[in-house]
Order: sequence, then structure tokens, then C-alpha cells
Amino acid sequence: MRGLQSLSHVFVPHFVPLTLSSSGKATLLQDEIEVLIQNFVWLYCGEDKQKSPTTEEKLGELIITTHRLLYLFENETSRAREGIALNLSKIGSMTQKKAGIVASAKLDLHITGVSESEFLRLSFRGSKSTQLMQSTAQTLQDQLKKQSWTVL
Repeated sequence: MRGLQSLSHVFVPHFVPLTLSSSGKATLLQDEIEVLIQNFVWLYCGEDKQKSPTTEEKLGELIITTHRLLYLFENETSRAREGIALNLSKIGSMTQKKAGIVASAKLDLHITGVSESEFLRLSFRGSKSTQLMQSTAQTLQDQLKKQSWTVL
């Protein structure tokens, strides 16, 4: 799967391939609920846009659930839809960066057990990128507080 191959080796152990239905929708775990869906989001490792599961021309779909962060994208070789998943329990902290004149809004995710200098970056495009980033950050914070994945 290209998504895992292109992520920095530091992050690969934290992600798992996402199972998709025949219609290309993410298969959810038992008791898992979709909380937020954001389109046109770019995921990459730290400052390096080249270490991305997508290319500059193709943005992905970010789904936050009660248990995981899901990222769906089109494989540029096969044109098949693929996805990767990160358990929310792996997220240690977040840093928000508002959009500027030429820069998009960004949300940096610091993964537990990974150096602070290594982080995953979600980049939001468009005229409302700061609002989308803030909404995503708030939703993630809410789900991290709830820790629904620990409820039996």
C-alpha cells in the first residue's frame, strides 16, 4: 500500500491499512462512530510535503471517529481508493497553525513515543482553512478526552 510506504519510517508502526467496503467507504470497528468528515485535507510528515500518502494534486478525506483518525486517498498508480488509520490513543498533543496570506492552516499531531521534532501534519486548503483546522482540532480534543476506545 503506497500510503504506508510513503510515510516516514518513524510513523509506519503507528498506522494500519484501512479496510474499505466495495463502495470505497471506511469499514468501522464495533461501536465506532464517525464524528467528523473533512475533504480536501493533505496529510504529510512534518515539514516534508514529499513524504505524503498523496501528491500535491490529490488531497484526501479525513475522518475522525470515536476511536481512530482515518485518511482516505486515491492511489495514483492504480486509481483505487485506499486508506490508513491511526488509533486516537497514539496522539499525544496537537499544535494549530492558522492560515496566512500564502500558507494554508495546519494541524500538527505529535505521536506518543515519537520525538517532538517528528510530527504528522494535516494541511487544510481554501478560504475557510483556519475554521476547518480549528473544527478538526476541537473534534480531536473532544474525542481524546472521551477516550471511547477504552469503553468495553
